[in-house]
Amino acid sequence: MQIPRTTARAAVVVAALLAAVGCGDDTFILRLAPETGATYEVMTAVATTVEQTVAGQESATTLTVRTVHDMRFQPAAIGDGLDAVTTFVSASTEMSTALEGDGVDPGVGDDVSALLDTMYAAFAGKSFKTTVATDGRITGVSGLDDIVDAVVAAMDAPDDLKATLRDSMQTTLSDDSMQDTMSTLFIAYPAQEVAVGDAWTSADSTLGVATSTTYTLAAVRDGVATITSTGRVSPDPGYTAGDGLPTLAYDELTGTQTGTHRLDVGTGMLLHADATSDMTGTIRFETPGLPPEVAAEFGPILTASTSTVTVDVTKRQ
Repeated sequence: MQIPRTTARAAVVVAALLAAVGCGDDTFILRLAPETGATYEVMTAVATTVEQTVAGQESATTLTVRTVHDMRFQPAAIGDGLDAVTTFVSASTEMSTALEGDGVDPGVGDDVSALLDTMYAAFAGKSFKTTVATDGRITGVSGLDDIVDAVVAAMDAPDDLKATLRDSMQTTLSDDSMQDTMSTLFIAYPAQEVAVGDAWTSADSTLGVATSTTYTLAAVRDGVATITSTGRVSPDPGYTAGDGLPTLAYDELTGTQTGTHRLDVGTGMLLHADATSDMTGTIRFETPGLPPEVAAEFGPILTASTSTVTVDVTKRQ
């Protein structure tokens, strides 16, 4: 039996709408719609080089962190978004440090790398939850603070070192700070339909750094969209640190970001991303309870950093 052409065309249009991949031949609605219950493997590599001048002494540190996570999506417990249950599979680090002057232990980077590897190994098999809206915006991360507490408690180290490690890990692996890290796995999609060549802007702020990013739908081919991004960073004037933890305050901060992202149009899931960012500025440590005369001895820290991020996401069969 031959299906009438008009009926067939109507079926195709309805299917496209239900899949949220388009509203016509040339426009698309981009939304996050991963397969519920499926496991996505996320491999991330972050390489960061930081150059600093502290009390007249220059230093340069390069840290590369590679991680593998498993991610499973389920309807959000609250709201209309999704909860991504993310499990640590593995992580490794490489670190090198160069300091100006004599008497510097050249193996300090290896020692820190070994310590970080030990900590990351303790994370294997532990899970946290990321809540993400269907437009790709992260609305919350939970469970990491408990993981940090458990990992530090299990470490064979003196109590004073454990306290230091816990403070350091909370700076980079707290629920709040990981919200920024997890955002690299998603793209903030526009509310409106977009065609190839259209651009939209997303603003975000994390740990005192405000970011404004412009995305452009560069191409769509065979169900895969290529999106490019450019952005600028600046200090967040409304940021205040909480919980009495040491924090960084930015007196001056400028920077740029660029990236290329490939995603599955049908599910809105990222397939691959490459992004580079650079920042320069003057920062200082703010430690609650630290006497002003002691804090003044540290002075401002001139810093410049460059970071590259690579992400690959695949659905496990």
